[in-house]
Amino acid sequence: MKRPIEKPLDPCMKYFTPELYLQYNSKDDNLADLADEAWETAIRTYQGSLDAFRNSIPPRVVELVDGSPLHDAELISFQADLPSPIPEVLVSPMTAAMALKCNQQIVNIDYILWDAVAQSSPYQSWPFSSARVHWLYDEVGLEGSESNGRQRFWHRILFSNGRIAKIPFVDVIISRFSPEPHLVTRSWR
Repeated sequence: MKRPIEKPLDPCMKYFTPELYLQYNSKDDNLADLADEAWETAIRTYQGSLDAFRNSIPPRVVELVDGSPLHDAELISFQADLPSPIPEVLVSPMTAAMALKCNQQIVNIDYILWDAVAQSSPYQSWPFSSARVHWLYDEVGLEGSESNGRQRFWHRILFSNGRIAKIPFVDVIISRFSPEPHLVTRSWR
């Protein structure tokens, strides 16, 4: 039984905020130094939150958390199902799919969702180009469990155009492959 879809989730970063990122990239050395300290604190706090649930999560979610970093990967596409207007309709689960170009590989991330994906508006005074969107920072968190015991997670991603995506998921599959057919690698767990 699916959980009724309410309002979309608030797409905010919890640790690696756009404000901190802007301050970190400030031309004012004093502000940048303060942001550097705050950034290190955010890293430690985020790692502490991950450590609190890391040993109890499925291997595919561990791969999302601990796998090859996607920092600076170029966003190729991002699509997500819209919630059904009738929550109890028996249909396949909602999904989202993201394709990225990272280190000469294509990385596909497929999510099985427990709620609708939320995306923020661009940050109002974002000074960086939005011509080619790149993955800057991400956060994975545990939301809780469904009545059947299945864990629910969220994945928040700050992109280079100042947008934030918040992806509520119960499972994830990450596939990596090279454009050359003989170098295909996949992660199946």
